[in-house]
Amino acid sequence: MITSNISTILLITGLVTMLPLLQFLFPAAFLKLLNKIEIKDEAGLFFARHWGMMAFIVGGLLVYAAGHGSAFAHRLRRADREGGAGGVDCNQLEQTVRQGLCRDLAV
Repeated sequence: MITSNISTILLITGLVTMLPLLQFLFPAAFLKLLNKIEIKDEAGLFFARHWGMMAFIVGGLLVYAAGHGSAFAHRLRRADREGGAGGVDCNQLEQTVRQGLCRDLAV
């Protein structure tokens, strides 16, 4: 079930994850409105902007992955060979992605 809806899940999750772009653009107002925190220190605002941009980038990658799932399978396998994929079965992931892409293209 999840393989048939993974693009939608990644897209929605990515769009929600991209919302901290507002924290990057308006750090003081965003923190005051949503988190009830008032920061006037330049270093604090810098870190708030930094993490807002980092969350936005992760969200952008999720949105990209929603449309280009096959682009990540070979990178994940390479990371697995180098010991960085955290135990993900890359061969199974690639087969699942290819089946999903073939099914989507056939429709």
